[in-house]
Amino acid sequence: MGVTTAIAERTGSTSRRSGTRLGTALLMLVLLTGCSGGRQGSGEAVAPEATSTTLQIPGYIGGCQPFEVITQDRWDPRGAAIRDSPDIHAEQVGGFKGNIHIQVDGWVEAKEAYPLNPDPYKGEQWYHFVGGGWMTRAALRSEETKYDKYAPDGGLLPALPPECRLTPQ
Repeated sequence: MGVTTAIAERTGSTSRRSGTRLGTALLMLVLLTGCSGGRQGSGEAVAPEATSTTLQIPGYIGGCQPFEVITQDRWDPRGAAIRDSPDIHAEQVGGFKGNIHIQVDGWVEAKEAYPLNPDPYKGEQWYHFVGGGWMTRAALRSEETKYDKYAPDGGLLPALPPECRLTPQ
């Protein structure tokens, strides 16, 4: 699934009029990002190019060209919540179902989202979603996962490319 599916999954868009708006939004996204996301054979996100002078993430310096991550579908709750700031107590402003491929353009260190989770799934890193908002790393993977609420392994977490690190202003 690509960005098209992710946006359709997020919005639940099915009407012809919404589809036209969705198509226009996708064209703009492709033109702005240059289709630069992807994965290597290892399942890790491709190391994106740093673009600290061009990103417009309010309150942060740094970031990089968008790259792909995937919402987790291994454990409940499946998928990923989008919050308005990198904090588990921040307002939830959206979300995705599990195994949805999405684009992020940076990450930041923050307080653990789930301190009782086993390492490395505590969620102390948050990714900035290119559509706006933040998702904890605990809810994201670098490859699709199969639902198994009893699995001890949550799946391969996405990369934390150093060139994508965001610094609060």
